[in-house]
Amino acid sequence: MLQRFTLIAAAVLALSPFAFSQADEPQPKSPNTGQVSFELNWKAADPQWFLITVDATGRATYQSQPHTEADQTPADPFELKFMATEKIRSEIFDRARELNYFQGNLDYMGKERIARTGDKTLSYTAEGKTTKATFNWSPNPKAEDLASLFQQMSNCFELGRKLDYALRFDKLGVDERLKQLESLERRGYLPGVQVLVPILERVLNDPNTMNITRQRANYLLYAAKNEK
Repeated sequence: MLQRFTLIAAAVLALSPFAFSQADEPQPKSPNTGQVSFELNWKAADPQWFLITVDATGRATYQSQPHTEADQTPADPFELKFMATEKIRSEIFDRARELNYFQGNLDYMGKERIARTGDKTLSYTAEGKTTKATFNWSPNPKAEDLASLFQQMSNCFELGRKLDYALRFDKLGVDERLKQLESLERRGYLPGVQVLVPILERVLNDPNTMNITRQRANYLLYAAKNEK
């Protein structure tokens, strides 16, 4: 079972239903209002559920539930609180505005069959009003781009959690996790890597860290500290 770890702020292991309500388009009165959320439900994936919420100031929360087979006891849920970078925050809110705050249908309605990749829900909340759109795949490239950003953030946080577990209980697995993170970062698929700074520093401070592992951690730490 994956162990919990704290990145930037305390991780709280608790999940609660996140209810949405349909409403007219909310218009924030100032740049410091509004909240964008992305939720993915996909039983075949790991995690099988996650939710990322980012407000207009950059305060953010990530919650997830690891994949569980029908005959297995569900693993502990995971929660992480962090500050999104200005680049990520701006991209999220710019896309929300361009997508009319997720009003209307974003799902593919054609006759051709589309592979199932999970139910994705984008929502925007401001002044007590929420608008949302759910889709499997969207023909709107801006919706797909935004969903991809959130999914890449989830990949980053989940690998960070697995790295923490390896550092505690599976020293031989540390380099493999760092290798996965490094590969994603080099391809530009690791938004939110700054959240991993504490665990990367722990890798560097571990006297048992191999040279190649230390090099990977140094590379990722540099990328994390320079993420805009």
